[in-house]
Amino acid sequence: MGTRLDACAHPIVTRARPPFYPRASMDTAYLDDAVADLAANKQSFATAPVREKIAMLGRLRERTGLMARGWVQAATRAKGIAMDSPFAGEEWTSGPYALAAGINALETTLRRIAEGRHVLDGLPVSTRGDGRVVVRVFPADAQDRVFFSGHRADVWMQPGVTEATLGDTVASFYRKRHPEGAVALVLGAGNIASIPPLDALYRMLVHGNVAIVKLNPVNDYLGPIYAEIFADFIDRGFLRIFYGGNEAGAAILNSDNVDTVHITGSASSHDQIVYGSGPEAAERRRLGQPLLGKPITSELGGVSPFIVVPGPWSEADLRYQAEHFVTQKILNGGFNCVAAQVLVLA
Repeated sequence: MGTRLDACAHPIVTRARPPFYPRASMDTAYLDDAVADLAANKQSFATAPVREKIAMLGRLRERTGLMARGWVQAATRAKGIAMDSPFAGEEWTSGPYALAAGINALETTLRRIAEGRHVLDGLPVSTRGDGRVVVRVFPADAQDRVFFSGHRADVWMQPGVTEATLGDTVASFYRKRHPEGAVALVLGAGNIASIPPLDALYRMLVHGNVAIVKLNPVNDYLGPIYAEIFADFIDRGFLRIFYGGNEAGAAILNSDNVDTVHITGSASSHDQIVYGSGPEAAERRRLGQPLLGKPITSELGGVSPFIVVPGPWSEADLRYQAEHFVTQKILNGGFNCVAAQVLVLA
């Protein structure tokens, strides 16, 4: 892929209609038009120069900052939290701050691609005794080291990946000579406010898709905020947002113009999408015969353990870690897939 700043090779197709429809209606005509717009523009986005996408991310970050306070006000109002309460801090960190951090990380990667550098430049890479390659992805910079002192995150590669072939496993979309566009349906999470926009960005900037995002009814009050933040993507026909429940989701899921699906939600929602409902669904799942004929990626939560190992703990240490555990557990009222769910004492 080139790194020119010139316009996309394909024309941009847009329509004079809002980026989302009122939550009270089931506007199937809008949904049809929205997916058709995305299908018409998917190749334009897939082949857009990397530096053009970097510029779009810069504008996205700026609009995130402009809308941040309104975002937090909407979230605290919906949850009955006072803006001057310490709990409002959760809405800042798991909302606009998390989105801005994600934008920064994507921009860093795209800049390395645009400059012809290795995507993993500066990240420690090692090989375990069993041959597995490990990349330390966190902390990634000085800010991470200051704010998250003592924390680290490693990604273990699949068996067979070597340090010599590691580069072939990252940013693969940007090595394609003739990338193909695709329309992704993103079924947004209802708990953490930054997840729907981050999921959309992942599909768009990592996989090269355009995206139609269905907001969860739990937090669809953020729809107008997202629409303002992503105005650039929406105006160019690269993103659409809509409300609704299962009926609206099914209408888009079954569209011939939708090529791939991503869900952040419950395992039961995933299984209903992939295998259908009713007695036959369980048998299809047992046989590994999905009803959904499209690729799907899923983030379905987990049961995160908090493990306390024996050691020279002081009373102050134990109190600090106990507060740490409780904080993890009650973040967003516990409505969080990465919240600590199990306490393991050795």
